Amino acid sequence: MKSPTPTGPTLAALSASERRLLVLLSQLPLIYPTPLAAVAGIACQATAKWHLRRLQSAGLIGRLKVAVRPGHSPAALYLTDRGLSAASLLLGEEASAIARRNGLGGAALRGAIPGLVHLGALYEMLAAVCDRGVGVPRLRLWQRPWRVRFRPRLARAQASVAIPGHARLAWDDGQLDVLLLPDLATYPVRARRLTILRLAQLAAVASGPLPALVIATDCPERGEAWRALVAQVARARGAGSLSVWIVDWANLREDLASCLTLQHLSGPLAGPRWVGADLTGRESPTSGRRLVANPAAASGATKTRAACLGQIALTLLPSDHLLLDTLGRHPFLRAGQLGDLLGWAPAWAAQRCHRLRRRGLLLELQAGDPRGGEHTGPWEVSAVGLRLVAARQGLSLAQAVHYNGLAGGGLREPVGTRTSLARHLRHTLGVNALFVRLAATAALRRRQGYDDELAEWRGAAACARRALRPDGYGLYRHAGQLYGFFLEYDRGTTNRRDYSRKFAAYFDHLTRGRHKADYTTFPTVLCVATDDATERRLAQALVRAGVGRPALPALLTTEWRSDDPRNERGLLGPIWREPQAAWEERRYWPLGGDGGPTVGPTAGQPAPCPGGGDEPALSNIRFLSGRIAAGHSATRPPERSENGNHQVERHGQG
Repeated sequence: MKSPTPTGPTLAALSASERRLLVLLSQLPLIYPTPLAAVAGIACQATAKWHLRRLQSAGLIGRLKVAVRPGHSPAALYLTDRGLSAASLLLGEEASAIARRNGLGGAALRGAIPGLVHLGALYEMLAAVCDRGVGVPRLRLWQRPWRVRFRPRLARAQASVAIPGHARLAWDDGQLDVLLLPDLATYPVRARRLTILRLAQLAAVASGPLPALVIATDCPERGEAWRALVAQVARARGAGSLSVWIVDWANLREDLASCLTLQHLSGPLAGPRWVGADLTGRESPTSGRRLVANPAAASGATKTRAACLGQIALTLLPSDHLLLDTLGRHPFLRAGQLGDLLGWAPAWAAQRCHRLRRRGLLLELQAGDPRGGEHTGPWEVSAVGLRLVAARQGLSLAQAVHYNGLAGGGLREPVGTRTSLARHLRHTLGVNALFVRLAATAALRRRQGYDDELAEWRGAAACARRALRPDGYGLYRHAGQLYGFFLEYDRGTTNRRDYSRKFAAYFDHLTRGRHKADYTTFPTVLCVATDDATERRLAQALVRAGVGRPALPALLTTEWRSDDPRNERGLLGPIWREPQAAWEERRYWPLGGDGGPTVGPTAGQPAPCPGGGDEPALSNIRFLSGRIAAGHSATRPPERSENGNHQVERHGQG
C-alpha cells in the first residue's frame, strides 16, 4: 500500500535532519536523493525520502527530471525560492549571496543541466568520501569548482588551476580535506595533463601541503594511464609533490577507505548553529524577487549561453544525445548510415534527425555546398548542438574539437575541420561509407552467432598526430580479440609526391616509436582504392617509402572488391593483399582463410598478421564514446575483453 503524502512542515517544525538537508541543498544544487542522504548522514533511504517529501510538500525543494540515460533517471533536487529563503534564515546570510555563490539561481541551474552526468558523478564521489568516517559527516567547505590563481616558480605570469570539486569534511573521529576529479572516459587522459601539471606547480609554491587528489575511473587501463601521467608530471620542471589516489568506480567506497587517512581534529567538533536555532515566527518570505523560479520552464530572462543549452537539453532524450555525439564526431552521415551505426531502423533514424533539425541542433548539407540536397542529408551538428555535445563530454567546445575531433556548424559557423571535410565531400562520404559498411557487416555476423563488433571509430581529426593524418582509426572485435587499424581511402587524386609524404609519416611514426603514446602496437594500415590502377600506385608508393625501414603493417584492396555481391563478408572477406604480394594473392583481415574464428599461435594472442591484435594504448582506451554516449550510469562497471596480457575496456556505442 502506498504511504500517504506527508503534510508540509512549517520552518519552526523542521527536524534537525530536514534542516541539514536544506542547508546541504544550498551547497549541492541538482544532487540526486541517494548521494544527498549519504552526505546528510541518513543511513535509511526510506527515511531520507520521507524527509524530502515533507520538504517538497512544504514548497521548500523542487525536483528536476532530466533524461541522462536510457530507462529510469532519478530527479535532481534543488531549492525553490521559499527553500532558499529558509536556508538563508538557517545560515544567517542573504539569499541572493547564497544563490550567487553556489549557483542556485534559475539561469545557473539551467546552465548546469548539459553537464549533469559529470555533476552527478562528482556528487557520487562526495557521498563515497562521506562514508569514510564515523558518525554524521559535517560538510565544512564545498567548492565547485576549486580554482586557484598562483605564480609558478621561475615564471613571470600568473597561472590558474581548476579541479571539479573540493570538500572539507569532519566526523567524530577526524577530518579530511580532498580534491575530487571524476573520470567518465569521455576524453583521453592526456587532456588533463595541463591540470595535473598546474596542480604540481602549485604544490611547489604553496605554503603547506595541498589536499589529496582523488581520481575515480572505471577500468584498470585508464588507472594506469593516470598513474603514468602523474609520474610524467612529477618529473617536470618546477613541479612539487602531490598526493594522488586513483580509485575504481566499481569499488569506490572500498578504495577510498583504504587510501584516505583521516586527520585528527584540532578541537571538539561542535554541531552546526542552525540545527537548534529557534525559527518560531520566522517564516520564509513567499513574495519578492524570484531567484530560482522554475528551472524547467522557458524563461524570457534566460540570457546566458549555458542557460540556453540547458533549456534545450531538457527536451532531449538519451537517443538524441547519442545521435548528436555520433554526428559531432563524424559529420555528413545519412539517416540510413546512422541507423546502421546505432542499430536503429532507417525510418526511425530519419525521424530523429528531422526532430533535432527542427530544434536547431542538426543541419542538412546546405545548397551552397557541393552535392547538397533538400531534406535528404547528409547531416551535421549545428554550432549550438556541438556546444551541447562538448558539455556532455565535460569539455569546452575548443577542447572537444582538439581531443575528440568534433566538427560541424554549417557554412555560417564552421567548427573544427568542417570546412576541409565539406571541400573534399566525396572523400568524406567515401570514408564514412567504409566505416558504416564495416559496422553493418559486424552486426550481420552478430546475428549469425559471432561476437564481431566495430568497437570504436575515431575520425581523422581525433587520430591525427603531427604529420600522420589517416582518414580514421577503427577498433574491430572478432573472436574475443581486438584489432586496431588506420584507414586510408584513396580516390586516385593524389600525386606521387603526396604519396611519399603520406607514407613517410607512417614509417616515421613507426620507427620513432611515437605510436606507443596512443597504441600498444602499431595498427594495421588498411588502404582502400577506388580502382585497380590506384591500388597499384599505392602499393608502389608503400614499397618505395619502406626501403631501408622496418616493415609497415599495411594491406591494400579496391572498393569494388568489398562491394562485389559474391563477397558476403565485405571488408572482412579475402580481398586484401600486402604491398609486395602478387596481384591475385589475397587474404582475409582479420579472419582466417576459412572465414571462421582466428586461432593464434599462443594462448591469448591474436593470429600473426600485419598489425594484428592492435589495441588502443592506456591513455586512449574508449575515451570517445564512453558511458555518456552509451547512456550508462556513473557507477555501472564496464565490460572487458582480454587481448594478450591487457584488458581493454569496452563501451558500446550502439
